[in-house]
Amino acid sequence: MDSVPTDVVIRYDSESDAQVISSRFMDALTEAIVCESGVIDALNWCVYEVLDNVFQHSTASSGYVMMQLHARSRKLAIAVSDTGRGIHKSMVEAIDASKIDRTKLSHAHLAIEHALQQGVTSKGNLNQGNGLHGLRRSVEINGGSLAVRSGRGLWSYARANVLQNTDLLRPVLDVDRAHATTVDWQLDCATPVSINDALGRSERSSELLLQIEVGLEHYRIDAREIEEYVGSRSKGSEIRTRIRNYLNSGAQQVVIDLANIGVVSSSFADEVAGKLAAELGELEYRRRVFIDGASPTNRGLIERAIELRLSSGDGTSW
Repeated sequence: MDSVPTDVVIRYDSESDAQVISSRFMDALTEAIVCESGVIDALNWCVYEVLDNVFQHSTASSGYVMMQLHARSRKLAIAVSDTGRGIHKSMVEAIDASKIDRTKLSHAHLAIEHALQQGVTSKGNLNQGNGLHGLRRSVEINGGSLAVRSGRGLWSYARANVLQNTDLLRPVLDVDRAHATTVDWQLDCATPVSINDALGRSERSSELLLQIEVGLEHYRIDAREIEEYVGSRSKGSEIRTRIRNYLNSGAQQVVIDLANIGVVSSSFADEVAGKLAAELGELEYRRRVFIDGASPTNRGLIERAIELRLSSGDGTSW
């Protein structure tokens, strides 16, 4: 799976595919929208858990996923679907060791509601039962929305309201084997969320920051990662957005390595350094963002871009 685009439906066939997709979605969001603390890590955790549920519970051999990013409104939307047996049948057919209250399975929507509770899983001690629960709590904390449709049941959350029902007339793919499930959710990138709080677990390091951590709390963007970006304003915007997301995720300082990089364009220098200085304020920018290994020419271009952007008073919002 070489690329994982947004705005198209992607079929995936294995847990390794699910890992690649969740990682690529995280990368796409990191470069597209400035997110508040925890949003990107919550996306990464929730996407993988929901994708993996297809193989853990549905009995389907593959699943389908699509992500949309809405930069202007700072929202993201994801839908994951499969053609498997559905949540209701999965829980009715659960192994005896499962922590399932079978009195809560009389209707499809009640089974969905039960599956959203912490520790409830059809796999007994083989699973923790945190996947859908973690997603639900993340959405609630973030103020997003979530809809789970499985078979004839529907459970949804939006604006702090829960709606649920079972429609006995709704057709299913196959009564015995394929009720199908779709999990559809939205997160507000402008509102913080902590996956650690959602799961009620102790604080853990940001998966996003682990990508660029080269030492204890030392975060560095390697020159090889940005070499193809230095001639383009639009690519510079992606790098600036990444840096903002690293800072919002907890990095106190980020080093941009420009060693052995050819001459950067003035537009790139302005888009990255100039606008970052305007957005953060010059003192905050110089305290938290560092350029390393730049040639005298590139350092001069960067300083000139900062000077021009600050003198114009033109800070750019995200």
